[in-house]
Formats: sequence, structure tokens, C-alpha cells
Amino acid sequence: KHVRKIALVGAISSDAVHEQPEGMPPADYLSGGGSGHTSANGWDIVRADTAIARRAKQDGIEVMAQNVFGDFDNERFFKIINEADLNIYIAATTATEGQDRNQLFLDMYANEMIGYMAEAGPTVVLMQTPGVVVLPWRNHENVSAIMNLFLAGEKTGVAWANTLFGDVSPSGKLPVLFPKTHALTVQPTQGLHIPYSEGMFGSYRSPQVEAMTAYPFGHGLSYTTFAYGRPEQVPLSECESAERAWSGSSPLK
Repeated sequence: KHVRKIALVGAISSDAVHEQPEGMPPADYLSGGGSGHTSANGWDIVRADTAIARRAKQDGIEVMAQNVFGDFDNERFFKIINEADLNIYIAATTATEGQDRNQLFLDMYANEMIGYMAEAGPTVVLMQTPGVVVLPWRNHENVSAIMNLFLAGEKTGVAWANTLFGDVSPSGKLPVLFPKTHALTVQPTQGLHIPYSEGMFGSYRSPQVEAMTAYPFGHGLSYTTFAYGRPEQVPLSECESAERAWSGSSPLK
């Protein structure tokens, strides 16, 4: 309730197009490139600044947005992140068919930008990614939350607004392990020969898995606090009857 101004910076639009093999559809921050690329009609895309500002207005919150594409206003960037009660950075990268990513950092100097914002105040990082990324700023004391959304298409902005304001709980779990550094991943190569000397003991099977892991396979938090206790048996007679949620008249016992 104390948040009255938000500075929203980063990949607000999906303008970025990455290089890809000749003839392949382009990769952007809504869909990966290659034969599986799906191009949304421009009028169907809901930009993050539009969706977040619309939702923030319902709570009387002002959103000051700065896109990293086009004519980036460096002076305004520092002004708004120091005025805001909360900084939000939308970080992104993408991938395409036919070639590997040459590194696992987020695009558009995201690490440096997030660093500046975290020094200015509480910061939330929203990530749009095609897979694993490396997050050197994850333990900064002012980075209070990180959300990851695997390339999600034209309604990405709506998804961010819904989860940021708690209308929907971010209940997903990671299907991959996020490493601490590049050194803990299979290194890219220019040739066709890549030695997998770790054999079957890569990723979560590695003996060094705890030391190498920033976020493990299956990690995922939500806005709900859970507590587990000892299970107890109760007599069937103490259970309440209820109508089925689907068709039929048999009560649930």
C-alpha cells in the first residue's frame, strides 16, 4: 500500500529482432525464431507498460515508463528510478532455430541496468526468456523479487500485470536448472564437435549440483504460505457431504 510511484524500465515492447540463419522467421521477445515462430498481429499485442499502467491506475499508482529501445533517455532513467517507490525492470532475451545462444546473459545491458535500479531502491525483475539465463544480481539486497516467463506471446503484458498485482498467483515451477555462472554449463563451440565429458552427471545429476545452482529444477514460489503437518485419520462420519462440481448427484464423502 505504500507504493504510489513505479518506475517501469526495460524491454517494454517486442521490437528486438535477433540475427538468425537466412530464411528463418525472426526471433523476438514474445516468440522464438525459426520454423516454430508465431507472429502476432500488432493490434493484438498488449504492451507491458499499457497493461501494468492500466492495472496500477485501479490502485491509484502512477507508472513512469522508459523503453530501452529507440531513443533511450539516460537522464530521465536516473530521474524516475530515484523518484519511484518501486523499480521494475523487464529483462529479456530470445533464441532461434539453427544456432545456439552464444551466452546466457539477458539482452540490452540488463545486468548493468538492474544494478543501477537496485542501488536506487527496491527492485522487481520480470524476465522473458527462451530458457536458462545467468543472473549475477540475484542476491542484491534490493532485488526483492524475480519472475520468469518463458516466451509467452501477445498477452505477455497482461500476464505481467495480473501477477504483479496479485490477481493471479505465480504458481509455475522451473522445468530447468538455472546455473550460477556460465562456467557451470556446457560451453558453446564454433565447430560440430562438443565434448560432454561429464557424461550423465550434468545439471541436476552433478555431484556439485548445490554449488552450481542458482535456482533448482522445480523451484517456484507463490503468494501463498504453505505449512505441512502430521496427517491424521478422521472417521468418515465427520466428513461433510457436498454436491459434485461436475454433473451428477452423488455427494462427495
